[in-house]
Amino acid sequence: MNVKLSGLRLAAVVGLIAGAIGMVVQGVSGVPMPVVPPGLVLLVGSALLIVFTRWRWTPALGVLVALAEAAAIAIGQLDRLADPSSAGVFLGTWVRALGVVLAIIAGVAAVVAAYRRTDRTSHSSGAGRCP
Repeated sequence: MNVKLSGLRLAAVVGLIAGAIGMVVQGVSGVPMPVVPPGLVLLVGSALLIVFTRWRWTPALGVLVALAEAAAIAIGQLDRLADPSSAGVFLGTWVRALGVVLAIIAGVAAVVAAYRRTDRTSHSSGAGRCP
């Protein structure tokens, strides 16, 4: 299967996967979480949807998942961003946080670009013009 992603979609996927990797690092480092963390499943699942579908709205799904992860970090893990006493937890939290920030920014930009591209092609084809 030949998959070609735009730069923005690729950046969103990289951010989502980085967020997932950060969660795994946190789990391995002793942060209590479920055996299969729902956030991990959602991050990887939305990244896969962005990669394997051409729908212009799929990066928006990644943005929603990344926003939920950002909220989870803001609610319960901000202190870990400033406490390097446990290197694994510190590193995992930073990777997760930076990943979701990248996913949010790139995902929003990818959706905007996709809708602008669609707008441009519909106007250039003469759609909506009066005879």
